[in-house]
Amino acid sequence: MKYALMLAASAALCIACRSTESAAVIEPAPVANSTAPATAPQPAAKPADATHIVPASSPVVRRATYEREGFDVYPHDGRLWVFESGSQASKDFANGVEPAKSVTRILPGRTLRSTEGETIQKYLVQRPGFFTLIEEGRLWIFREGSAEHSQFLATGEPAKRTTLIGAGPMGMTAMSADRETIDEYLAWRPGFEVRMHEGRRWIFLEGSPELASFDAGVEPAKSVTRIRPGGSLRAIDGAVLDHYEVAAEGFATFPVEGAVWVFREGSPELEKYLTSGDGVPQVSRPEAGPAGRTVHAPDEGTLESYLAALG
Repeated sequence: MKYALMLAASAALCIACRSTESAAVIEPAPVANSTAPATAPQPAAKPADATHIVPASSPVVRRATYEREGFDVYPHDGRLWVFESGSQASKDFANGVEPAKSVTRILPGRTLRSTEGETIQKYLVQRPGFFTLIEEGRLWIFREGSAEHSQFLATGEPAKRTTLIGAGPMGMTAMSADRETIDEYLAWRPGFEVRMHEGRRWIFLEGSPELASFDAGVEPAKSVTRIRPGGSLRAIDGAVLDHYEVAAEGFATFPVEGAVWVFREGSPELEKYLTSGDGVPQVSRPEAGPAGRTVHAPDEGTLESYLAALG
């Protein structure tokens, strides 16, 4: 698929206060135009400038952000078709046979279609590194391979559990053996791993050596901390936090100089930005993004959808 590798790379590269000010259309001024107003937003740095953010060995580089374990996902006509891996419906679709009946769910960042609403629901709650199970409208969450996960599979509901009503995707009640697992699950964003430690959210690039060291009990010698609603964030450097804070499912995001450029995954505008890095007609909304960043997007629909995806 044309965009799969490109999206994976862009998500890795780019890998919440809302303003009521209306969006204004802005045409970035050519570099040679010395009369450009001082308030005009500057072109974002080209994506190539941020490639140092992602280790070449990181799994996220080789995976589009919409991929999930146990599911086959096909971008088609602006929608994502979702099927359980290996299902007959998936095989048929791969061979060009579209289902006679389907269910559609429209989200801020993407439109999903499948043969069953239950398949979409299971897909939406899946996160890399987590085991999830929907039971009577409630969501069980465990770290894959953890002792709690193994115990749940062997004996069912744990003797002790933590329950957060309405905290999960689609307003589901989230349940686990402990609060930290739920917090890490809810804090997940494409391309990143989150670890709760001493009341802080540690943010790592997915598959990074720093994450492996942290899981082995070795805390980074140097780190950056930012105080945010719901608790502080920590990472090995500010660039990781910049990319984490603006990330959202269904979008490629590029933080730069107090702003963030936002594009829908697979869009022609994203392809142009990845090629040139600037000169994209846009709408801009000052201080509407995460940590008060100005949000630039190719159109108002993309901007509004991105803000909705942030929650």
